[in-house]
Amino acid sequence: MKYLLDFDRTLFDTAAFGQQVNNDGEGSHLFDSDIWKKYQASDYLFPEVIDWLEQKNKEDLFIVTAYVSALGLSAQDYQAEKLRSSKIEGKVESVILVKEDKGKVVAKITDQFLPDEPVVFVDDKIEQCLSVRAHAPQVQCFLMVRNRSVVGEIEEVKGIKIVSSLKELDVMIKEI
Repeated sequence: MKYLLDFDRTLFDTAAFGQQVNNDGEGSHLFDSDIWKKYQASDYLFPEVIDWLEQKNKEDLFIVTAYVSALGLSAQDYQAEKLRSSKIEGKVESVILVKEDKGKVVAKITDQFLPDEPVVFVDDKIEQCLSVRAHAPQVQCFLMVRNRSVVGEIEEVKGIKIVSSLKELDVMIKEI
């Protein structure tokens, strides 16, 4: 099984990081790539992330993370620095930076896998899941909603299954 994982709000607790930066009075530098000289993204990974990654085969793990070009020319550098400071690059086969939409990129990545290789895509944005489903319909998509109280008992949105943790993802995959 191959796993294509989003980074922000899926592996990285963006809200906790933003809150800490604001509490430290550094909010004006939040999207400056130099912020990663002061903070380590590895300190803001969700608690289960490292153990979960280490339980999988490195060659089965891919980080597919988007940067928003509206944030300016440095958006790609910012995202790359964040990933470096997360220290998970050595635990995954590849980190792919994507300019906004992930569907076409995921389709190209999955073309490299064996045709019968199961592939899972996990992202916190329904738009990304729908894009992947449109461009790579063979990929099983999951919407990551870390705060389950936001969606309550809803199990899926627009046909995309909802998970609130990587452990829950494993359970859901076994049920498929």
